[in-house]
Amino acid sequence: MPQLKLNSACFAGSQECDGTGFRRLHRFSPRISQMVRRSTLQRVPVLINLINMCAIRVKSARSARNLSPRLSGLGLRKLALLLTALLSLGCLMALSLDISGPDDKVWDIEQLRTQQLGSFNTIRVKGIEKVEDNWQGLELIPWLEAQTDYVWHELEFVSVDAHSLRMSRLDLESKPVWLALKDSQGWLQEGIRLVFPGQRDNIWIRGLDKIVLHGFTPLPAPRRIYSWEDINLPQDESGISSVTDLISSFFAESQGDLLIVSKDGTPLRLKYPEHLIEAKLVWKDGTLAIQPEALLLPGMPPALIYLQMGHQAILTPDGVKLLPDLARALQWPESPGWKAVRPLYEKYEPGTRIPADGWLERD
Repeated sequence: MPQLKLNSACFAGSQECDGTGFRRLHRFSPRISQMVRRSTLQRVPVLINLINMCAIRVKSARSARNLSPRLSGLGLRKLALLLTALLSLGCLMALSLDISGPDDKVWDIEQLRTQQLGSFNTIRVKGIEKVEDNWQGLELIPWLEAQTDYVWHELEFVSVDAHSLRMSRLDLESKPVWLALKDSQGWLQEGIRLVFPGQRDNIWIRGLDKIVLHGFTPLPAPRRIYSWEDINLPQDESGISSVTDLISSFFAESQGDLLIVSKDGTPLRLKYPEHLIEAKLVWKDGTLAIQPEALLLPGMPPALIYLQMGHQAILTPDGVKLLPDLARALQWPESPGWKAVRPLYEKYEPGTRIPADGWLERD
């Protein structure tokens, strides 16, 4: 699964980490050294643990009067090495960005900072005050499209402390989303912050560590498949029907995922009512199409051959001919075939019309 991953890298100015600090630290305390070398998602807990260790050292002193001898016992050199451990986390908290898979490109935080950054403003309510912030960064969707041609359906954002947020393509394309690198105070200490201008900052992500690109996630195979020609929906004079009418009257649902497949075999899941409350279906010259086309993936034709919600599905006349290929594309379990139901159970011959007033069921 393609992903954009933010890995550890040096970020203490232009100075590079050469490992010297880690070697000294290991001689002083192997335990702390192992903590510092833990995975990216453990960087924040590591910092907290190290700070707590220092606090325990200080709290062990009975009073400020006997603190000095204990510090003397610890030794200035050992204190310096412990401080090196904390400063070494500056290297661990630096971020780099890479796309795994066929694109296999890598960007570290400094490369991102040298790209042409855009500016944007946000207004947040803190208490009774409105605070306006100025930011610089990369607009997510245009930047992402320039890096990979992978047709993703959802993005999952993961922070360094393992907080995650998963959003559909439509949700992300309907609102501005930025990879913020800089605010009015300078470069962000956490590296990258995911910012949704106009949205509450409780969904923003500090210290963005990874972006996972998710492809199509199939639905379970339907129990029944009907022919579109037997679906009676209200239409205007142009042959246009409401998706809401289809979902409420035929599928008998009030919410859920509608799976559509275009004539070129591209599948897409859309949420109702979030994405489809205003959507239309157009039946004209034997072709079923969905509007608006903005609902579709880039390059996806609007002509449809298949619709499914829950355990019921609809095939167009063109889709009937492609049922075996459709089953493979939608990852249905292997089946010996289909049977036509109503008026009589009979073996269904692939590519033939679904019986009038009937449906198909799996053998």
